[in-house]
Amino acid sequence: MTGAQLELLPGACPAPTGTGDQWATPPALFEALDREFGPFVLDAAALPGNAKCARFWTPAENGLAQPWGPGPTWCNPPYSDPGPWCRKAVAEARAGNLSVLLLKSDTGTTWFQEDIAGQAEVIFLRPRVRFVGAPAQAPFPSLLAVYRPGLDLPLSPWRCWNWKEARL
Repeated sequence: MTGAQLELLPGACPAPTGTGDQWATPPALFEALDREFGPFVLDAAALPGNAKCARFWTPAENGLAQPWGPGPTWCNPPYSDPGPWCRKAVAEARAGNLSVLLLKSDTGTTWFQEDIAGQAEVIFLRPRVRFVGAPAQAPFPSLLAVYRPGLDLPLSPWRCWNWKEARL
């Protein structure tokens, strides 16, 4: 499915405004990540209309209060407060579970400096992501925070990935 063929899913943000929390992951991006890190068994922050896995947690179920493992977890958390999601992913990695989070690349924030830098592998995405239903690419850059079990912390690797070419 190409970007021009993507349809707005129920519950998805109709257009990027920079303030909303519901930025549905493009299927092509998820499929590339699922091949690289999955298969994902859980979408930890989803709505019924945009869940990427058969097993998912909705806002009403509060994915922060639920177990994520066993198996790889996908998470495109609310962008208004990603810190708790990153801290949950750290805890899940220590419990032996892989988690991959899609986040706004905002390296000057406390949540990035405390909950990602030194805690996760960072992959800066290019080009900018065009979220489901959006008329254009996001007005912000994105990154992946990959929380792996058994990491020797502190960790500092980072890399860039052209996800359109689907190779790391």
